[in-house]
Amino acid sequence: MFPARPGGVDKKAALLAQARADREARNGQKKVEKENARLDSAARRIQQFLVRQHAKRVVKDKQRADWDVLATQLPATPALGLIRNLKLVFLLLRFHDTTECPMDSRRLASLCKLLLSKTTVVLEEGTFVRTEVVSPSSASSPQVPSPDAGGSTQPNEQQRKTMMQVPFQMILLHSRHADFASATLLRFLRLCITTITGNQIDSNASTKRLTPLKTYSKSQVPSPTGATSKAPAQELYLSGAELRFLMAYVDVNTYRLPETVAAAIRTQMQDRGAALIVKILDSGQFYKDIRTGIQLRSEALIQLQDRAKRTSITPAEATTQKALSLWITAIWRCCFLLQSIDKEMTEKAAGKIPGRQQKDDLINMHSDDSTVVGITCRILTIALFVECLDDLCLQLTLQSHLLGEALDVILDLRHRQYILSSMSLNETLYLIGNLTQLYRIHIAKNATSNNTTLKNRLVEVIVVLLSHCGKYVSGTQTTEFRQYHPIFSWTTLSQKDQQLSTTQAKHLFSQLEYLWSRDFALEAFRGLLNLSLPPASSSSSATDTSTNGVKTGGSEQHSSGAMITPASHHTRVSSQTDSKSGFHTKSITSDPQGALLAIEVQQACQLYMTLMRSFESQRTKILVTLMYLPSFLTQLWRFMNTLGPKGEMRIYLEAASGFSRHGLDQEPLIAILQVFCECSARFLITLDDDDMYEQQKYWSLSELVFMSGFLNQFCFTVLSQQEDTKMETDLKDHSVAISTTATTVYATPKEFIVKICQKDRTALQILETMPHVIPFSARLEIFREFIKEERAQRAQSLALVRPDLHQSVMVKVRRGYILEDGYQSLGQLSANGWKNTIRVKFTNEVGAAEAGIDQGGPFKEFMESFLEAGFSPNLNLFTTTTESMNMMYPSPTSQYTHPHNGLELFRLFGKMLGKAMYEGLLIEVKFANFFLSKILGRTVFLDEMRSFDEQVFRNLMFLKKYEGDVEDLGLTFSLDEEIFGTHRTIELMSGGRDIEVTKDNRINYIFQVSDYRLNKQIQDQSRAFIEGFRSIIPLPWISIFSPQELHRVMAGDDVDFDVQDLRSYTEYQNGYFDQHPVIRNLWAVLNEFNSEEKRAFLKFVTSCSKPPLGGFKHLYPPFSIRLVVSPTTSDLNYDSASAPAPRQFGSGAPTPDTTTNNPGRHQRSATTGSNTGGSSGNGFGSRLRSAFGGSNNNNSSRSSTMSTFSSASAVSSVSSPPSQRPTPRPMLPGDETPAAMGVVKSFFGGVLGGTGSSESSGKKARLPTSSTCFNLLKLPPFSSKSVLKEKLRYAITSNTGFELS
Repeated sequence: MFPARPGGVDKKAALLAQARADREARNGQKKVEKENARLDSAARRIQQFLVRQHAKRVVKDKQRADWDVLATQLPATPALGLIRNLKLVFLLLRFHDTTECPMDSRRLASLCKLLLSKTTVVLEEGTFVRTEVVSPSSASSPQVPSPDAGGSTQPNEQQRKTMMQVPFQMILLHSRHADFASATLLRFLRLCITTITGNQIDSNASTKRLTPLKTYSKSQVPSPTGATSKAPAQELYLSGAELRFLMAYVDVNTYRLPETVAAAIRTQMQDRGAALIVKILDSGQFYKDIRTGIQLRSEALIQLQDRAKRTSITPAEATTQKALSLWITAIWRCCFLLQSIDKEMTEKAAGKIPGRQQKDDLINMHSDDSTVVGITCRILTIALFVECLDDLCLQLTLQSHLLGEALDVILDLRHRQYILSSMSLNETLYLIGNLTQLYRIHIAKNATSNNTTLKNRLVEVIVVLLSHCGKYVSGTQTTEFRQYHPIFSWTTLSQKDQQLSTTQAKHLFSQLEYLWSRDFALEAFRGLLNLSLPPASSSSSATDTSTNGVKTGGSEQHSSGAMITPASHHTRVSSQTDSKSGFHTKSITSDPQGALLAIEVQQACQLYMTLMRSFESQRTKILVTLMYLPSFLTQLWRFMNTLGPKGEMRIYLEAASGFSRHGLDQEPLIAILQVFCECSARFLITLDDDDMYEQQKYWSLSELVFMSGFLNQFCFTVLSQQEDTKMETDLKDHSVAISTTATTVYATPKEFIVKICQKDRTALQILETMPHVIPFSARLEIFREFIKEERAQRAQSLALVRPDLHQSVMVKVRRGYILEDGYQSLGQLSANGWKNTIRVKFTNEVGAAEAGIDQGGPFKEFMESFLEAGFSPNLNLFTTTTESMNMMYPSPTSQYTHPHNGLELFRLFGKMLGKAMYEGLLIEVKFANFFLSKILGRTVFLDEMRSFDEQVFRNLMFLKKYEGDVEDLGLTFSLDEEIFGTHRTIELMSGGRDIEVTKDNRINYIFQVSDYRLNKQIQDQSRAFIEGFRSIIPLPWISIFSPQELHRVMAGDDVDFDVQDLRSYTEYQNGYFDQHPVIRNLWAVLNEFNSEEKRAFLKFVTSCSKPPLGGFKHLYPPFSIRLVVSPTTSDLNYDSASAPAPRQFGSGAPTPDTTTNNPGRHQRSATTGSNTGGSSGNGFGSRLRSAFGGSNNNNSSRSSTMSTFSSASAVSSVSSPPSQRPTPRPMLPGDETPAAMGVVKSFFGGVLGGTGSSESSGKKARLPTSSTCFNLLKLPPFSSKSVLKEKLRYAITSNTGFELS
């Protein structure tokens, strides 16, 4: 409105700013006033609260003063009436608070002493004479009787006649104050319970107090109102008048009057006393109140007991230990006193209600009020509580039959849910430990009595409790089970606050160990072990199994692993049913006693299966305990054959096939089969041939045959049952959920292979779980299919992602340094690189590369030489077993000769072996059987010691069966070894050199020796080798083989090859064909060779004396025969300059001589001319045209530039890549065309007879030579069969070098 003056201040803006500032000031003032008002109000409330608290304290102080005055009027001998004592109790309950006034604890103790004494009263006509007058001031308060104004009065002569000494509980019969006295006494008893279970406040009290326990300095002290508050460094209450008062007033005998009192009064007193005791239970509150106190004192007592076992304790600690034990004894006695009155009241209440159902309803309605339930879920769930009980308490426990009653309430479905829901994981574990300890004590006290019923109930309860824990624990660490537990291994995070101390874990584990001890196992299976059972066998099954090569039910039976079908086995079962001959076991379940025994055995087996699942770390101990029970497995197998209406294991077969009314997982007796399988899997590997076959100590041969047939049939039937898209199988735990909708039957191995290729889930599970039922030839074909499929997948994925990875790996190797150059070139090559094509270029001593193109031959020779050098014992990477066995395994001393790169070398050799199997190459090396088992991922144990050292195995067997005093042998748990002249002692266990081998621990000694020899001493070497091998060949590919079968896959069959099979897959070059006279003579000569000569010939042409698995159709490159007509330059073998000696590798011995240096040996030979095999193209015209180099081209056949001798190396090709043959290389400069007319002459000379067939000219012909890299035989056209036989035999047996030509 008014323009601002130039250079002046805007008045409007100033006014607005001033108004805003004033407004903010007023608002600030209001906030300050409001805050001050709030603070004043809070101060007033605090002041009022403090005033009230002060008034309460004044009132309580006044009450304390009145109580003290009233207490001082009491004479030394209690003579006041019961009313005054009731007044003292009521006043004490009004002001008792030890946190405000520690002297209240002394007042409480004094009052308890007073109430425990008797009082003189006047009895008149069944009622008490009231000599007291109620104070008028108490009209507004509860009717509390007032004391006499004049203190005690002297009774006159008439009153003295009716006087008697009565206890304080007689106040419950007072005609006027009975109800008030009952309520007051109940509150007073609860105050005593709170005091007894808490800590001491007043250290100067007249009652007995002990030195504080530092472990529990932070315990909480309950207040009379039920709240708790922290108390600094307080002592545990251990004894006093309060404890004696509680013990007196929870005892029903306290409320029993003498016989001189009228019967009506006695009955009324007992009823009111019992009613008071029952009110103490009040929904189990008593056991909740005393639980904390018992827990604190039992922990302190266990600590003192544990310390006393380790070292001496002080007199003060010994006194404390005794006081703790007495306190627990007193409280435990109170629990049993309450239990007795609870039983009496429950039975009386139930007896008034007609009908059993009403009684059950009454008990069920008050399930948490039961003293047995309270003791079970509140007291027995305290850690190591039973170990804290003295002999008196244990005797009281056994007399009251607490163990049996606790087991009954847990098994009762009406109580079970309440008990399980009220316990945590550790509390459940404590309950199992205490119940087990009570049973152990019961057995010791009642060894001669029959404890079968009690044992069966205990077994059932432990199964219930451990099954309840199962959802919270796991044997392996996962994202859900991440919290470590010293007993259960791993638990859920919700249980992280329930951890155990070291002392608790140690003592608790000692309690639980009794469950898998020999004594308890004998008790659990006593009925089974005492049962007399005949051998279980089936004549029809034995006949079926003993027949090999017979087709039954459409399935061919193979000795190496038959295809088993459910259809054929069902036929066999029916034949057993219809058979009139042979042994048939009578069903034990047809007898009532036998049925009860079956249930008992099933419960015991279910217990041990539950224990193994819950305590995974103790699985081995549990199994060892069971399998070494006398005749346990024998009895268990024969017992299973008696189960069911038909016997002979048919209940399990019917359950597996879905023919029973419930599936396998619902079969009640499946736990028996589970225990048998778990134990037998470990027991059988501890037996030797003498136990199994000669003595037949455990099963007869017919039983073993029937057993193996049943197990094969059972597993196959289980796996063959599948739903359309779902099948849940867990054979490891032997729990299988199956459906009966379909049954898959594989009649032939070929059909099974097709299913495997189609990724049929059932077929894959059968192959993984029980490969032994599949013939070896089928599994070998499946193995090759795995490799073929993996090659195709890699090729497809790499073509899309990394086309550059298709490139082959080129390796340059000097002939004198094959190990060194191979390690440098391939040591760091990845697994994918190993699976690519590896090409090798050899160089001579001057560094020049040898001529030729690598199409597989040089790499094969490189692998031959590399493995031959690596497996040489001189290098000390591998060593051999005894001279008689001569099998390879990693050298235990390789770490000394190769300290830096030893493990890398093992890893490299593992990859090289995997590469050989991946490419289908045979290696002529024999690994020890135990090492093959390691490669397969199997556990190596005593039965494999035979393949390690026959003499050591015999010594261990001698020790195992030694009947004399084992200590006389002077053995300890240690071994003496000499390594490179240095003697050292190896302890098999901690302090083993000082632990003598006895009759009791000799089995452990045998296990330790076997474990060290087979596992520990070559642990690092084996791990490195297996890591390298499995990076090329995954474990699932080879787990389908046994160790012996794996050796066959690696090295081939040690049998004579089939000449006709070799002829069927032979290719011919340079004019030879199948019906050529020289070729016919060759096959005739081979047929006349003996086994040794045949193997020498095969080694001569392929470098391996064993034929490829599955026949020569799997030999790659295929066997070829080339015609060599004259010793031309390219055909002759010239001796070249010798290469320098190979250098030392690492710190080992020198490598074998691989310096034979012939560059032509590794060049790819020309394969022009006729390249057909078998009977194709055998016409005379076609063979004649091939002799002249083909029909319509100008390329003539050339002789090979490579002429080699069969080396003594250890590799041959066996597995042909998918129907792809290498194309003939183009003619290279320097290749020479053989004389075509010479070929024709060789043919006509052999057919028509001529100069070429003369004996003299044949003897002058060159010797046969070979190129093992290409499986090629270079055969001159010998004029006669005899000459060919003589020259060929000389070539394959001379074992010389290239001078043979």
